Amino acid sequence: MDWINGLKLRASVGTVGSDDLGSYFPWMALYVINQNVDEPGYTQSTTSTGNPDLQWEVSTNWDVALEFSLFNRRLKGSLEYFDRRTTNLLMEVTLPPSTGLTSHNENAGGLYNRGVEFQLDYDIFRSGDLKWNVGLTGTFLKNRITSLPIEPFLRSASYNKVEEGHSVYEWWLYQWAGVDPQTGLNIFEIADEFIGDTSKDIVNVNGVNYTTNMAKAREDYSGSSIPDLFGGINTSLSWKGFTLSLDLYYQLGGWTYDRAYENVMIGALVSTNSVNLSPDLAANMWRQPGDVTNVPMLTSNATYASNIHAARSTRWLTTTNMLEINSLNLAYSLPKKWCERLKLSKIQVYLAGDHLYVFNARRGLNSNYSLSNYDSGGDRFSPSRTISLGINITL
Repeated sequence: MDWINGLKLRASVGTVGSDDLGSYFPWMALYVINQNVDEPGYTQSTTSTGNPDLQWEVSTNWDVALEFSLFNRRLKGSLEYFDRRTTNLLMEVTLPPSTGLTSHNENAGGLYNRGVEFQLDYDIFRSGDLKWNVGLTGTFLKNRITSLPIEPFLRSASYNKVEEGHSVYEWWLYQWAGVDPQTGLNIFEIADEFIGDTSKDIVNVNGVNYTTNMAKAREDYSGSSIPDLFGGINTSLSWKGFTLSLDLYYQLGGWTYDRAYENVMIGALVSTNSVNLSPDLAANMWRQPGDVTNVPMLTSNATYASNIHAARSTRWLTTTNMLEINSLNLAYSLPKKWCERLKLSKIQVYLAGDHLYVFNARRGLNSNYSLSNYDSGGDRFSPSRTISLGINITL
């Protein structure tokens, strides 16, 4: 087949161990000097509680890929399947308060990260002075806990639950259902143990019972911070001495807990002190019975603080779908004969822009932050836009 210029099948396998727990002595219980009134003494460190049964965390990686070159090498690319299985997983496991400690390290089961990666590169034009190339990359990634010899536990400030059969990066949150049009309070799905409760914090909205008391709200898995698909798009167009290149990054699927937005939407914390608030409060907040909105009333009444805040609930989940103009570069290379007169090899003038714009669910949100996508401070803003003009001289 003349249209096939190259095919290559490759595979690899390897094993690596890890003891990365952020301590030189993770297995050893350490003590710190403390004072009991006027007497010196020692107390056990809360950061290194010790576990003599700790073992290496072991990851076995394997992949198989097909690389190809087609149509007179106009289309090139690869398709790869990868699988990384980790056993003796090192985790920080929460301890009961009765122990006097918050957590300690254990080998707690195993998990896998597996998926498919693809890369495509196509020359649209490549004749004479005109050349135009387009590239596309993408990754499908799945994360699952395959075994957990201990009881499920919460991690990441209780925003994620570690449980067999689920991803480490699935959100575990209270199920927010909107705002009660009659009272302006947030309403939540009712936990199973409170179904049938007739307390005053159980309200009926459009024929369905909800609760305004978060202590009675249902907690559940609420999506993953891992996008369904993520990757890049790039293109380069050149004509004579001009070159225009564009690099995009995209994500499809996935959810982030938008702590920054939460911080500026907490109307219950409004007081005489100066605070930063989102304009969404003024534009959309509940004002009177009958208002249909997704923003509760604005109040400083401490009685409603927990309800209005709706902390650790799906109210603050935001899709991570995004398209970022990562870089745009326009360059011009002076004719070779001009460079030779100056006894130089190459002179190129360029105008470049980085992080020019992000199309996403909320302006300023950095959707491409991390897999955990939870930041206790909420300082996860988009990278700064930079524009530069310069000249490259090659001697």
